[in-house]
Amino acid sequence: MNNGMQHQRQAMGTPRVIIRSCNDYVLDEISGIIRESVKDLNLNIKGKIFIKPNVVAADKHCSLHSFTHPMVTEAMVRILREHTPDQISIGESSGYGSPTRMHLKEAGYFHMAQKTGVDLFDLDERAMVRIPLEKGVWHREILLSKYIKDADFKVWMPKLKYHAFASITHALKLNIGILSH
Repeated sequence: MNNGMQHQRQAMGTPRVIIRSCNDYVLDEISGIIRESVKDLNLNIKGKIFIKPNVVAADKHCSLHSFTHPMVTEAMVRILREHTPDQISIGESSGYGSPTRMHLKEAGYFHMAQKTGVDLFDLDERAMVRIPLEKGVWHREILLSKYIKDADFKVWMPKLKYHAFASITHALKLNIGILSH
């Protein structure tokens, strides 16, 4: 490892993964797990917050458990509010070309957003900005939601699951839902 990379790694800190057990969707239990994790990670939560769950596909008939459960996202909103942020918003964009609103509704996100008073939207329906990719190899810029660009704190909430093309999905695959379609 060259000195530049070593210095960068030290500045970022040692990556951490926290695994905690939760046997059922119970809001208080999930909130407690998130609260402990936020404390353990010593996160500086402030300003405008953007949450990106995985709701790329939700259908009561064939993909009931393929998205981030809205109760997990609700628990995250609850914990983030303890840090008195300026704003919390939740955005998603369907990677299949099907209506994002349909998936958000099927997954129960509209109900959760109404209950928590959080702004929920399809990223493709909001303002986009061009962001230069200084280290881009194939692309020199990306069209990205202004909400993501302007957020002071971003929370990615992937759903660990099987995927027909990728075998397994997690946080990296979650980025498909931030791309402009």
